[in-house]
Amino acid sequence: NKLEQYQMNLFNNHLSNHRVHVIPAAKHLHIGGSVLKAMNIIENNYPTVRYLYSLQHDFAFTKDVDHLALVNVMDEYSNKINYVRFPKRNPWGISRTCGDAKNIAYNGTLSKPDADDYDDAGDGSSSNRTNTTTTKTNSNSLVLYPTSAYSDNNHLVRLKWYKLTIASLIKVTRPPEDPLQSRANNGCWHKTPVRDDITGLYLYHEMNIRHLDGRHSVRVP
Repeated sequence: NKLEQYQMNLFNNHLSNHRVHVIPAAKHLHIGGSVLKAMNIIENNYPTVRYLYSLQHDFAFTKDVDHLALVNVMDEYSNKINYVRFPKRNPWGISRTCGDAKNIAYNGTLSKPDADDYDDAGDGSSSNRTNTTTTKTNSNSLVLYPTSAYSDNNHLVRLKWYKLTIASLIKVTRPPEDPLQSRANNGCWHKTPVRDDITGLYLYHEMNIRHLDGRHSVRVP
């Protein structure tokens, strides 16, 4: 059947890569259950892992992520940053407020902006290109925006926090997005936080993922 073939394709493509582990499920676990299963395996076998990228199969990165800078700032603000969302649209169109939380400025480590940060003005010459990255103050200064907008789309999280958060849903065989969005709203705007509220959500400074629409893909035999 299609599921069996899909799993075989994954094994055939990745079995020789020691950095990739394919984790089959005996039943449909949905996003929440699959993520929780993977985190349990990571925690038991790689106990020093502190952070986790949760990536959806149909969202691709369009720009390099300054991973080292993100780890550094999450280490520095260990009591504030739990989750960093990578936007699929301009971050200025996403909530960039959460209670009285402030923007967090941090130092980037990438030496130069991506080529995709520029749009050709017509003739393709670099002198006629316009920098479209509006949220960088300079090549080494980045910012994380506090947000009340949770998304299952690609994100970086603190592993222990995320495992507890997903497990607390009780019914995990579902997309976590709806219940966690509600908890994020409460965490930002409740004057007195309650047990299920979540806080520490931040937004990456620029749009850097895109949706791979399978309806327009080439069919694979």
